[in-house]
Amino acid sequence: MTNAGVATVRLPASLLVGAHSITASYAGSETVGPKDSAPITLRIVKASTAKVTVSGAKYKKNTAPSVTVKVAKLNNGGWAHGTVKVYVGSKVVKTVKITTANKGTITVKLPKQTKSSIPVKAAYSGTTTINAKNSATVRIKRK
Repeated sequence: MTNAGVATVRLPASLLVGAHSITASYAGSETVGPKDSAPITLRIVKASTAKVTVSGAKYKKNTAPSVTVKVAKLNNGGWAHGTVKVYVGSKVVKTVKITTANKGTITVKLPKQTKSSIPVKAAYSGTTTINAKNSATVRIKRK
């Protein structure tokens, strides 16, 4: 605490999403008695990403194209972690893990394709502390 009576407290990063009641207590001194503040409510909300994108280069018939999935940086400055599902059309073709070390970018090899183009999208599943987010569907074309 400073001479002006101001105290700074760092709350633990492990606080769960939700509402938390916080009260400050002063133990008192020789000249000032103890005192508790009125409680305040601190709301911890889930972090969010602005977008999830999918991109990929043209592929040859009967080959397994690769796509790059990008989960933008979170609004709290961190990187997403958890599960990403990659869809071709409405079918999940790959489920992969993304870690903070990936800094939001993973490359996923899809099953072999024969069509002239395929619709691909990705769905970041979110976590208990990060909101889920889906990409738009993009068409990856065959050479």
